[in-house]
Amino acid sequence: MDLMIQDPIYTNLLDIRGLSSVFGSVSNSYKFYWFDAILELIKRNSKRDSFSFDEIANQMIADAWFSVAECYLSIGIANDALESVVKRLKVSDPYLKGSASREEILRSIAIQEQRQKDIKTLKQQMVNMVPYRFLSEFIGNDKALKACIAKPKQFVEAVNASSIAFPYTFEYHKSQMERRIVLHPIWKQMFIDYYPILKNWVLFEKVSYLQSRNPTVPGIIYKLQAENGVRKLTKVRELWKQALEIKEFNDIYTNEPLNGKEYAIDHFIPWSYIAHDEMWNLIPADCSMNSRKSNLLPKWDTYFEPFAHEQYKMYELIQTESTIRDCFNNCRADNLNSIWGQSELYRPGNSEVDFMNILDKNMRPIFDAAKIQGYAEDIFQHLL
Repeated sequence: MDLMIQDPIYTNLLDIRGLSSVFGSVSNSYKFYWFDAILELIKRNSKRDSFSFDEIANQMIADAWFSVAECYLSIGIANDALESVVKRLKVSDPYLKGSASREEILRSIAIQEQRQKDIKTLKQQMVNMVPYRFLSEFIGNDKALKACIAKPKQFVEAVNASSIAFPYTFEYHKSQMERRIVLHPIWKQMFIDYYPILKNWVLFEKVSYLQSRNPTVPGIIYKLQAENGVRKLTKVRELWKQALEIKEFNDIYTNEPLNGKEYAIDHFIPWSYIAHDEMWNLIPADCSMNSRKSNLLPKWDTYFEPFAHEQYKMYELIQTESTIRDCFNNCRADNLNSIWGQSELYRPGNSEVDFMNILDKNMRPIFDAAKIQGYAEDIFQHLL
């Protein structure tokens, strides 16, 4: 990070190397979300010089919402307060979608905090030490500051009296959530001027940390914000459109014919887990059923065989119909990148048994990993 900040005004006056080291040793995710929240609040409120712990905590929850509520990521150690407050909020407000906007999340926090005491308690745990430990890399050899970093009131007094140019100092209040950080004016301007670089740096560090916490989960980078995921379904839609004009296909959830009906392209294993649009995971489905399924897992023993059967019918058309084969080839760049899909599943000569076995062998471990991550399988059965 220190190599990316080029302005001599900042490099001469600020401890850029200290900032570069803040994520060097982390035991949970709080530092990532704390600093990210500060950057976001500055961007949205550039004329303000201070923010309360409560404001920052709420922004941290909004930043973590999609990852935890929609994608079931583990973002910290066991009983992590930030992860727990998102889960508690999700239970308290079942109408708050996983893809909810920042404004919707903040409104829900304000309402639910009045109703659920544990939400306020968890927020207090989130900011219990991170405001002070975030500054630890800027202390240098100041023994007095090091000695009191675990004692908030004494540490605040020492920071405020120090000659060190910390990114922020404090306004102390007895009420923990009313305490405020007061931004150093030069640091604040640097955060504004280098916002894109700093955001990408935090993103890289956060993704690296979250991948270590979720070693079996694909596409972590797409699971930090709802808008991160770019769907590539246009060519697949055209493929299925052409196929439905030639052959009858059934909805795997209702067993009703799809031809001539409105349909959606469904991710059998939810996109929020698998984070790609590989065509072996895609199937046309009734729009209302696709909406009700949302990011639930269909019951494997009930729906995999119909899914594989409809997929095989498409496979047969690819082998026998030139127009379908052309559409299929158009999909390769966006929707067929897995080696096993290219070399095994869609190779010529597969019988239906071969095709289903290849799908089962490669999809079942991903499906099971999604279940372990927290995706519900049985609930969808009750929606039908």
